[in-house]
Amino acid sequence: LPLQSVIFAVLALAWLFGLTLAGDATPLPWLPLLNPAELAQWVSLLLIARWLYDAQGPAPLQRLRVPVLAVAGFIALTSTVLHGVHHWGGVVWDPTMARFSLAQTSLTVLWSVLGVIAWVWGSRRGQRVLWMVGAVLMAVVLAKLVLIDRQHLGNLLGIASFIAYGLLCTVVGYLAPAPPSAPPTVEENQ
Repeated sequence: LPLQSVIFAVLALAWLFGLTLAGDATPLPWLPLLNPAELAQWVSLLLIARWLYDAQGPAPLQRLRVPVLAVAGFIALTSTVLHGVHHWGGVVWDPTMARFSLAQTSLTVLWSVLGVIAWVWGSRRGQRVLWMVGAVLMAVVLAKLVLIDRQHLGNLLGIASFIAYGLLCTVVGYLAPAPPSAPPTVEENQ
């Protein structure tokens, strides 16, 4: 293994470990994306992306760079939202934060917005795989709403989750029809 691969493997492990930390920015105020912990996370992710797009990067990972970076970006955005819930919402940073309505609603809205973006972008660019990723993410959000957020339905945040999901799906139905599974033939164009 070249030294560069080892360095980036350690960087990736440090990035994963950093996701588990509360990211206290004391004495600075905690701001999303602009606090020391998250800046380090995003810079690490950018360095890894740069390495994966470099010709010297490992060939097996270069073939998987788009899905790997997409999943890493999704995880990083989810982490940023959960850190916001912790710092601004006063929710304790541990596995029990998943029990709080604020955390669940925040994840529902974030994942819905990401799903809509993927749906619309995939439709506009004619990329069926990206459109499907958005559709799958929206299906995950719906399952989360039914299985997890349903217990919060009696409060305002639970209701807001269902309303946000419904509005986003309505917008997507208008803006992002499914792209064709195959390019049209010459006969279909006539």
